[in-house]
Amino acid sequence: MFELFRIAVGNDNNVLILFDEQTKMPLFYPLMYSIDRLNLRSVSTQESTLRAIKFFYNFWHQKFDSTFCYSFNQSNHDPSIAINELDDFFHYLNGGHIYSPNLISLEHSSVSNIFTNAERVRAFARFIKYISIKYVNSYHYKESPKEILRHQNRLLVSLKSNTDNYKKISKSRITTEVNSHQGFDSLTDEMVNMLYKIIMPSSSKKINPLNPFRILENQIRNFVIVRILLNYGLRVSELMLLENSSIKTSKDGSSFYLIITTMSDNSKDNRYRKPSIKTKDSIRSIAIDKTDYQCLLQYISKVRPNSKENNQLIFTTLRQPYKPLSYDAIYLIFKKIDEALTTHFPQFTDSQYLGCMKKITPHTARHTWAYSMLKNTYNKKYNEIIRLSGRSNIDFTNNGIMEDAKDELRMLAGWHANSIMPDLYAKRFISENANKENLRRIHTLNNTIESDFYFEDTSNDY
Repeated sequence: MFELFRIAVGNDNNVLILFDEQTKMPLFYPLMYSIDRLNLRSVSTQESTLRAIKFFYNFWHQKFDSTFCYSFNQSNHDPSIAINELDDFFHYLNGGHIYSPNLISLEHSSVSNIFTNAERVRAFARFIKYISIKYVNSYHYKESPKEILRHQNRLLVSLKSNTDNYKKISKSRITTEVNSHQGFDSLTDEMVNMLYKIIMPSSSKKINPLNPFRILENQIRNFVIVRILLNYGLRVSELMLLENSSIKTSKDGSSFYLIITTMSDNSKDNRYRKPSIKTKDSIRSIAIDKTDYQCLLQYISKVRPNSKENNQLIFTTLRQPYKPLSYDAIYLIFKKIDEALTTHFPQFTDSQYLGCMKKITPHTARHTWAYSMLKNTYNKKYNEIIRLSGRSNIDFTNNGIMEDAKDELRMLAGWHANSIMPDLYAKRFISENANKENLRRIHTLNNTIESDFYFEDTSNDY
């Protein structure tokens, strides 16, 4: 009945549009939402959002035998007709996309599906919020501006009330995944050192037998990729967008930067799945170390081939026709690195140990950077306050230190101002510090106990 279609716009952009297959026309209100809200978002965000809207349109058609666009127009643009159906929509998703009046079925829903469906309800709720703001106005309503504003506020309060429970479900999923030892995917300092042992390129003086890549040029390129991801926490899509022009210096040449933004107008991208900036908050400049600046320049001048195909993009294949690296190519690089780490350092993937890794992916590097960055930023601010104030017993949950550290992490990671991701890294940091303090307390207590404690042999007691 309804289907998503990918449409190419220009040389390097794809947009997704929701169509009515019967009329062969775009659905009007989702189209306006795409134009006003989604067109600058990543393709994956567009897809997940429009898929949630598509599912609601399917649900609405099953229940009312009409499109939501028609019903919304006929209701004089009253968003409450959608708000009142959110719970039934959730049950429809969990029931295998079958609308069953007076029957709630969880037969088709695993726990993970319930989490996913809760996120879909929230995604559709953002669409409702959009139409509430855009269409509840003096053009469609005859009340005074003051009354219209009150009505709009009542709708938004009702929408928030109806979606709060789904927000809790989604947050519980994120918290569970990020705080689980298997789900956090963050490398320890020891793991990072072993990772560098594996990816260090060979030289004329010393061959690295651990490196899983045979060709030296591939070793150098992959080393630079991993180093940039680990040191600056870039998303894969941001790495794929880096061009020669992304590397900048200050006027006096003493500082070095990476500019994270969309591709320049004169660049072309023939990749099927085109990378894109996730949100406007992701556009940023990142100060980089001089060594990393020199690594990039050396790679570009001595390793990276020049061709019409790769244009100005930094990371490409090293065989003709030198295409820009795809998502699959980058994940394959990490797959080979992960296999080498498992082979040569199996203790890091052994599930009997706390903090073991299931696998290393590009996002593992981002997790590792984010946690390390938050910890180092907090410790630096904490030590500076102690130095200036002379106090030594500051509660690290107070005094604004952690909030400042989280704000800096949001900015550097390209998260929006309300992102909860820094809170999750902070929770892990606080938990680790609490464990250390508890062990220190127990150690101090043990030292005050005069008599030695030991288990006697009781094997012959009976």
